Amino acid sequence: AEDFYRDPEKYVDKFIFLELVVTEKVSEYGDVYSTSEYGEFYICTPVNNSNMVIFVRDCIISGSSNFAAGDLITVYGEGDGEYTLYYGKNYDPHTSPIVNAAYVLVNIADGE
Repeated sequence: AEDFYRDPEKYVDKFIFLELVVTEKVSEYGDVYSTSEYGEFYICTPVNNSNMVIFVRDCIISGSSNFAAGDLITVYGEGDGEYTLYYGKNYDPHTSPIVNAAYVLVNIADGE
């Protein structure tokens, strides 16, 4: 995840998988302004580095996903460079690397 974060252009149109922690879900119809055909995004951080932000665009064909903050997910998809999302209280722009998710596995912790 760190290499993807530092050089996202190297992964454009390449298949990757990342283990991430969901911090927030945003939607172009709610908390974010976007022109993407896929309007749901997850703001995530790598498992071992909460200082890095990676966007996950929900491109799963069988319907949108519903991951919650704190979920540990493994994302399989295609890198798409950097992307700017407008979210938060004032819809401020935030730019981070983005992956187009084709498949996501939710890792359930023991005892939950």
